Amino acid sequence: MFNITNIQPTARHQSISNEASTEVPLKEEIWNKISAFFSSEHQVEAQSCIAYLCHPPETASPEEIKSKFECLRTLAFPAYADNILYSRGGADQYCILSENSQEILSIVFNTEGYTVEGGGKSVTYTRVTESEQASSASGSKDAVNYELNWSEWVKAAPAEEAANREKAVQRMRDCLKIIRRNSV
Repeated sequence: MFNITNIQPTARHQSISNEASTEVPLKEEIWNKISAFFSSEHQVEAQSCIAYLCHPPETASPEEIKSKFECLRTLAFPAYADNILYSRGGADQYCILSENSQEILSIVFNTEGYTVEGGGKSVTYTRVTESEQASSASGSKDAVNYELNWSEWVKAAPAEEAANREKAVQRMRDCLKIIRRNSV
């Protein structure tokens, strides 16, 4: 706070709650487990693919996800390429296995959307088609603000509350989708 009557420069030390969270973001957790799969010259591109796969956009298609997995396979050392699987157990299931063949990242598509699993967490996304995205972009900007606010709310959740917040956000997305359909 600025004090007009005080002309002396002052600095206050403020503590910020939750300044250093002990929870590692999913993309970092995955990367820490598979960074040895890639040479130093391919690590930046591989990290970019992992970041995309851990938080794909709502308009992501199985083909886009598959292309990221194919890219990772190409970038990986030959000995590790088989740990990066696509079309596993069906056409729209993708995963990365650790050196011990443990599943560390999985993405499964269904008719409604897709589920990203990794680090003991599971996040389900409702797929938004490009036409739905265009119609919402031409309409109210509230949907964009909702997504931004919901995303921040979920990120700020304590570990024990994160799963419930994800479920709540998914319900709100579903409601917003119904409202959009009914207003057309």
